[in-house]
Amino acid sequence: MEKFLWAKKNRVDNQPMWLPLLVHLDDTSKLCGLLYDRWLSLGVKDLLMDSVISDAEDKDELLINLCKFLGWTHDLGKATAIFQVKKSFNGDFELDNLILEKLINAGFKDLDKFALAKRENIRHNISSQYLLTKFGVNLCVSNIVGAHHGRPISANEADICNSFKSSLYQEDNINSDRAIYWQNLQKIIFNKALLTCDFSSVNDLPLISQPGQVILSGILIMADWISSNESYFPLIPLNQVEVGPDRVEVGFRKWIDGRAEAWTPHSYFDEIYEKRFNFEPRDAQRKISEAINDIDEPGIVILEAPMGMGKTEAALIAAEDLGQKTNRTGMFFGLPTQATSNGIFTRVREWLDHIEGKKSLRLIHGKAQLNDEFSKLPKSRNIHGGDGVGVNEWFAGRKVSILDDFTVGTVDQILLAALKQKHLMLRHLGLANKVVVIDEAHAYDSYMNIYLNQAIRWLGAYRVPVVILSATLPISKRNSLLKSYMMGANLDYGSIPKPEGFATNEAYPLLTYNDGTNIKQFADFETDDGID
Repeated sequence: MEKFLWAKKNRVDNQPMWLPLLVHLDDTSKLCGLLYDRWLSLGVKDLLMDSVISDAEDKDELLINLCKFLGWTHDLGKATAIFQVKKSFNGDFELDNLILEKLINAGFKDLDKFALAKRENIRHNISSQYLLTKFGVNLCVSNIVGAHHGRPISANEADICNSFKSSLYQEDNINSDRAIYWQNLQKIIFNKALLTCDFSSVNDLPLISQPGQVILSGILIMADWISSNESYFPLIPLNQVEVGPDRVEVGFRKWIDGRAEAWTPHSYFDEIYEKRFNFEPRDAQRKISEAINDIDEPGIVILEAPMGMGKTEAALIAAEDLGQKTNRTGMFFGLPTQATSNGIFTRVREWLDHIEGKKSLRLIHGKAQLNDEFSKLPKSRNIHGGDGVGVNEWFAGRKVSILDDFTVGTVDQILLAALKQKHLMLRHLGLANKVVVIDEAHAYDSYMNIYLNQAIRWLGAYRVPVVILSATLPISKRNSLLKSYMMGANLDYGSIPKPEGFATNEAYPLLTYNDGTNIKQFADFETDDGID
């Protein structure tokens, strides 16, 4: 009977259409696995492998199966009485009655009478988490499912379902035949999820660290949004309950064809400045790049130098080197204002023009569409082929723009990562895939620095390479940024030996960075006149 449950319903060309729940769960499951396998950067995959606690020998395979399981169970809460009598968003009573009649004819007795009663409408993400917990799934996993509408659900909040049994099982008496019918149905879907995703029991599901949970939540939300897009995964006629075997591969191909080629960054080499910018590096730029190239375990790099020394170009070369070392697939370049973001956007586009392959670049701030250079970039659903820069239109939304490969924007895009807001995990996922460059760090006030330090701490937890640029920084602020990153990366900042004079070093220009648990500073620069 589970094949008659619905997940989505709508009219297409004035014809009543639907999507069976099992089809949507299968779509999202396979898509979630594909996003992990074919979209996520290798650096984030490595992070996730270290984030799971399991006896499984192949952590990569475990995570693919886990992603599939999350997709298979994310809408388990739709297999409840209260959801199945839910009205359509546009008030299409004819469509609602057709779906309800289909359910009653399939054996869901008296569902029409239940629809007339006023019952507590429990959101299906909450009931999904509740049912998974009831079936013995650990909170690390069930909480990811509960968070797929953009906000984590506490165990106490999910337990509200205990007070509204009829919403889940059609009757408050959970031992009645009708309630048992619903419970068996939900258990059938859950067991199918375990079997399909190669888990023999709930005990095979791993425990997951907090950063890992955030990233997996972001992947699940992405998968759900893509699988809910009717351009990729269309609804089917009411008289159908099955779809073609290649449905997911076709839908995924339509989506990923809109993505530019994955960035394959280069480590530093002698001619890289000439190839990227058509000039030979200055002494300071060369020494900065060589020092960064010598880093074995990248973390945070803080560069203090005067305006005109070439910090921007050095940072872009550093982004390539650090991206190659940590297997990242993009870069975010943050600045304090829209005007400065617009200025750097041009320079980043020119840098990308000198990198092989087509790249997707996005300007992120409130007036980005008024920027002529950004608005004139070619927009295409398929931007493969040739070299150059274009715009992937799927990432145009406010909540998904940070997921694009190369992004330039105001620093609030970083600061928001430290705030409580809906769908925060998408922002964290987008940043985790990238090298992050933050320019003009001296321009941020005390209030912004609180959020900046917290955001930097999260970036450390994801092992995101960070480059901080500034004309000058107070020693306390410089060391605070370094401390925040290393604490996030679970490195014992307090007990790690510091360079001589670390707490009082006023050298200028100055390069400060960590190489794993080693903190280093470099100040052996020739005196150079700045240039504009």
